[in-house]
Amino acid sequence: MLFDDITQTQKSNKKIRSNSVIRRPRSSFVYFMQTNRKTITKQNSNLNFRQISSLLGKMWRELDKSKKKKYEGLSTQDYTRWKKEVEKYEKQKKNENQTLLQNLTNKRSTRSIQKVNKIKKKYEKMAKQDRIRFEKEIKIYHKSNQLLIGSDNSSLTSSYSDSSDYEYH
Repeated sequence: MLFDDITQTQKSNKKIRSNSVIRRPRSSFVYFMQTNRKTITKQNSNLNFRQISSLLGKMWRELDKSKKKKYEGLSTQDYTRWKKEVEKYEKQKKNENQTLLQNLTNKRSTRSIQKVNKIKKKYEKMAKQDRIRFEKEIKIYHKSNQLLIGSDNSSLTSSYSDSSDYEYH
């Protein structure tokens, strides 16, 4: 079935239109052409498509305003139809996007909470290890300071004070 559709489109070179595509509104001139093309082609069978279209255009320009109102009314109705379909489509798309976004955020929020908790545990463990290492370094530092303070440093200080080479001016 699918293969048949593909080959059919390759042969005809036409795009297959989806039913969800919103057709644009037709102008009053297009409505005029639709209603009068068959009669003009029957009357002038020797003219090609381009010549018939130019003849219809000339007829449209020469048409009275009162007769044009009929086609303008059809065009206005088609425009309101198109406007309603577009609003309906946009509303539907907005609702679909909102539900999709909510589903994604719900999935993301549970995943992100799990991820954050995992990272939090990792950093808490690292912080605990750092705190233990820091406390050990502080103890080592204090012990080394106590050794330096407790040692006999008087020989160093006395050598400076006893020195006669240095005089204050």
